[in-house]
Amino acid sequence: VAAVVNVDTKKALDKPVLRYKQVFSGESGLGEYLDIGKRFGKNDEWGVRVNTEILNGNPGHYKASKEGSSIFANIDHQDANSKSNLLVGYQYYEVDDGMRWFGFDANNVKKGLLTHVPSAPNSKNNYSFPGMTKASEGALMVLNHEQVIGHGTKAFFNGGWTRSNLRKNITGQGSRLYILDDAGNYAGKYFTRRTPVHKYYVQTGIENTFKTGEVEHDVVLAVDKSWSKSWTGVVGGYGLTNFKGLGGTLAGGVNPNESVNIPTFSNFHNSTRTFWGVSLLDTMKLGKAQMMLGVHKHESNAVTYPDPTKSGKVASVKSSAVCPAYGFVYQPTDEVSIYASHSEFFDAGSRVSGANAYNADEILDPSKTKMDEIGVKYSNKNFLATLALFKNRESSTLNVYDDKKPDWYWVTNDGENEYKGIELSINGAIADKWNAFGGLMYLDTERVRTNKGTYDGYRVGGIPRFNAVAGLQYKPNNDLSILARAVYVGPTPIFPASNAIEWEVPSYTTFDAGINYKTQINKMPVKLSAMCYNLTGKDYWIAYGSGLHLSSPRTFMLSAQFDL
Repeated sequence: VAAVVNVDTKKALDKPVLRYKQVFSGESGLGEYLDIGKRFGKNDEWGVRVNTEILNGNPGHYKASKEGSSIFANIDHQDANSKSNLLVGYQYYEVDDGMRWFGFDANNVKKGLLTHVPSAPNSKNNYSFPGMTKASEGALMVLNHEQVIGHGTKAFFNGGWTRSNLRKNITGQGSRLYILDDAGNYAGKYFTRRTPVHKYYVQTGIENTFKTGEVEHDVVLAVDKSWSKSWTGVVGGYGLTNFKGLGGTLAGGVNPNESVNIPTFSNFHNSTRTFWGVSLLDTMKLGKAQMMLGVHKHESNAVTYPDPTKSGKVASVKSSAVCPAYGFVYQPTDEVSIYASHSEFFDAGSRVSGANAYNADEILDPSKTKMDEIGVKYSNKNFLATLALFKNRESSTLNVYDDKKPDWYWVTNDGENEYKGIELSINGAIADKWNAFGGLMYLDTERVRTNKGTYDGYRVGGIPRFNAVAGLQYKPNNDLSILARAVYVGPTPIFPASNAIEWEVPSYTTFDAGINYKTQINKMPVKLSAMCYNLTGKDYWIAYGSGLHLSSPRTFMLSAQFDL
């Protein structure tokens, strides 16, 4: 059904794997990867797969440096009556400098000092101030087990936990720099905060397969619980804010005399969320048709805690919802599938954040997302094409600004955001030695059912109407392949200061090209690759929400993979 994603972890294969890969990109970016996998035991019941990664250097062509490391191990076991899988892993990434995010000074927009989206500057410019860094780490463990009981019935358990922490986040306040005027001057304030998050999940249930007449049934009954705790930071030992301002111009980059004086900070527990749920699903098969009918009942409790530097109180919201899901597939031939689906998802209600929000730390009302899709798929041995029509609806969260204090606002749920679109995608052989891939999507967005119809008909910020990608791969033989790709993003609306002021971020098209070559060194298989991203060196803005992200310049990548 729509918006349901199945993920299968990287398991050991029947044939042992020992693979080393080295990558060089940008000015000095280096990456090393190791992939080890092997099966063992009676009938190769056990499997172990380990993947590691080490990164360092500048992976682009603007001032930035990245360090990272990760290790993930997957252990699986399978016999006639059970199937188990355990995934554990840890990763750490740190990016120094690399500031690319911009917003708009809402007050200056309303005063007429900033009247449009400025042209994208040189993407090689430096907008990072000394000391800027973002460092995050995370660990996870996931366990899945299925046990055959008999008579077409099996029991299952799924559980896991994740711990993530943005342990260093010295950046511009709001994670962006604010453009002030049409001349391209920008300003901001230094900002630092940690955001640890702990999440836990457990699910257990039974699955039974049986027949009623000619209809095959696969019925699943499951109960689940998930809960999370998050923390955020307060600065200056509870209240001493001595951030310095920072600034520069889009054309020239950061002020070279910029200096940093980052205060100390502490963490406080800011929110807890708990979900309980029960699900019942029946997948039915009859001849060339399949149907899935399901329902999910969910209850939640969201709690927020006040910043200890401010006056406030604990806020909580309890809520529940029943979410149906159903899908239908019909295959008139082996190559053609016609499908339709509907699904709904429940949210516990989001916490309001922002130093200038009147209702900061309060919890907005829970919302539900509804997704509908119909389509047709064509596939044969070497080609897949999909045409889909879809309509999605989600609660609309708006910032309502105070005319007397232009930087202050209320955050509120107001109506729905509606997304209606059509998408065509293809992938596979179109002629001897030629493969094609690509897609085209038209997406119309609209705000509907807003309070008193105030914002009905407005578009949703940060989403273009058109997206497209097209690529060709030429394989003159089994060892050599040449790739070319084009990506198009259409004009994108943004709302820089209020819901009544709409600007447009210009469209852009980028081109990538690359080559892969397979060879052997002393009978060891080797794969060599070269890629150029943003081949023409285009400078452009990428819209996100009400802000902008500056593009990356032309970047080259080289890699070598060795099967040891």
